[in-house]
Amino acid sequence: MTDVRREGFSLMEVILAMSILLGGVVVLGRLASIGAKHARTAEDLAAAQLLCEARITEILAGIAPAETLEEEPLPNSPDWVISQELLPLEQPGVVALSVTVTRAPEDLAGLATAPTEDKKKVSVTLVRWMLDPSIAQFGSTAPGSSSAAGAISP
Repeated sequence: MTDVRREGFSLMEVILAMSILLGGVVVLGRLASIGAKHARTAEDLAAAQLLCEARITEILAGIAPAETLEEEPLPNSPDWVISQELLPLEQPGVVALSVTVTRAPEDLAGLATAPTEDKKKVSVTLVRWMLDPSIAQFGSTAPGSSSAAGAISP
């Protein structure tokens, strides 16, 4: 009798190796898509935070008015809407400025590129205390009053 030696893999071993490889590729592909979705969400949150901070800075610098707004589109970023509100505080002369930036609805922004179930609502709210803008600015004087500091009248 001759001794027969096997010189390769059986069909069962090849099918088993291919199924393990295919399972690994499917799992890695799903993990990559989840990671990409979370990266887009993080990018949107960072952009919304920067837009909030920019609006608060504009208001504090006097470029933008400190008034209540209800979901108005941002001029430089049309796919975002902004809401702002002045909230009274217990401290006299101080208000809380609340600025919220939200991804605009698809009909407002005209974006129909991604399916709606994949898009999450992205919204960021920042609150900053500031001097009440309805009170006269520090250092301004009423008509007819003296602005000389330390003046003594007889």
